[in-house]
Amino acid sequence: NPEQLPETRPKRKKQIAGIDQDELQDPALLADPDSCFCEFKGVQIHHKIYDSESLATNLSEEGDSSRSPNANKRVNIPMILLHGFGASIYSWNRVMKPLAQVTGSKVLAFDRPAFGLTSRLNHVNDSSQGSEDTRPFNPYSMVFSVLAALYFIDFLATEKAILVGHSAGSLVAVEAYFEAPERVAAVILVAPAILAPLNSCPVAKDNPSGKSNQTEGDDLEVNSKGNWFTTVVSILSKLSQYLGQAIMQLVKGMGDMINSLYKKTLSAFLRSTIGIMLVCTLFWIFQSIC
Repeated sequence: NPEQLPETRPKRKKQIAGIDQDELQDPALLADPDSCFCEFKGVQIHHKIYDSESLATNLSEEGDSSRSPNANKRVNIPMILLHGFGASIYSWNRVMKPLAQVTGSKVLAFDRPAFGLTSRLNHVNDSSQGSEDTRPFNPYSMVFSVLAALYFIDFLATEKAILVGHSAGSLVAVEAYFEAPERVAAVILVAPAILAPLNSCPVAKDNPSGKSNQTEGDDLEVNSKGNWFTTVVSILSKLSQYLGQAIMQLVKGMGDMINSLYKKTLSAFLRSTIGIMLVCTLFWIFQSIC
């Protein structure tokens, strides 16, 4: 019997989201000349930085010596721009240089993972190996975006930065502020995609500082559940009221339509030959009886 050779299977190509990664071009080849890349927790993050000093030097070399009218109002605090869902650094291209001139400091924008030229990782395969403590962060999670924003504050070598979020990027800015409020000088939200809570927890009158003991905490929890129940009942009551009003308006409209149709039909019938003959007959019968 001839020796059986082991079956040679073709090497499986690396795919992410059904796309063959070997066929993709290097993001660095698609980037702009002023683009930069840095590694954060295994992810190559694409970002751009505009510095007011560099822009001023370029303007002076080009012969533009005009001074910005807001030169005396500069805040001198770096600014980090956070784009929304499905967007990228391109969303900020037209405002990064003007913002750098106005703030008098550096302005940085980066592509959040899954967007732009930031590298993609197959988190499903990576997270299946190792324990929970050794597994890498999910680069597509909110936690990773928040940590990346705080990382770029250190990257700019500053204590604080202004976070500007657009749409879903506003949530990253807010979460970064709650994570490290001492690192955020200000938060600017542009068309924020944030769902605000219906109501806030009440503060006890005897304790204006907001601190409460265990008994007060239990009362607040009960009140919170009661408030939710009251809110649901109120919403259902308003909904039934609106439905009742809509049904009444519909019935009234149908009644008006039927009344108008009846009048038009009766008028057309009385003007017809049959109608005239019927009226004359009834008039003759009435005179005969009288």
